Amino acid sequence: GWPVRICDTAGLRWAEGEIERMGVARAKDTIDSADLTIWVSDLSQPWTEIDQQSLDTIPNVLHVCNKLDLSAAKDSRPPGLRVSLLCDPDIDAVLVAVEQRLFSSVPPADEPILVQPWQLQAVRAAFDCLAIGDPSGAQQLLRTPLLV
Repeated sequence: GWPVRICDTAGLRWAEGEIERMGVARAKDTIDSADLTIWVSDLSQPWTEIDQQSLDTIPNVLHVCNKLDLSAAKDSRPPGLRVSLLCDPDIDAVLVAVEQRLFSSVPPADEPILVQPWQLQAVRAAFDCLAIGDPSGAQQLLRTPLLV
């Protein structure tokens, strides 16, 4: 029920060509401005010193170790949420971990929260759209999918 914008970046790695270096630079900019970064490591590949150095540079990171179904051996990677994203329950576990990291202190439904005037105006305009049967107008105003 919370709007979340997810950006899939080029990743952090040594880049040889100019275009690849630009992609890595954009990835760094995106990571620097993110509320949470999900670092996905592949359990079927060895953990390297470069992986560790890259992970250490990310301020608010959720480490997800994927491909648990392909790896039986323990390795030297740091703790993380170990999953196989082929399994729906594991995908749900990642979503729960993201929710807990981003929205760890969600107020109760009956507790008032502070909002900006423009937010209140957008919600009122969205309700007006819904009242006249225009859910796409409401969706556009709120910039998030509505469950109507």
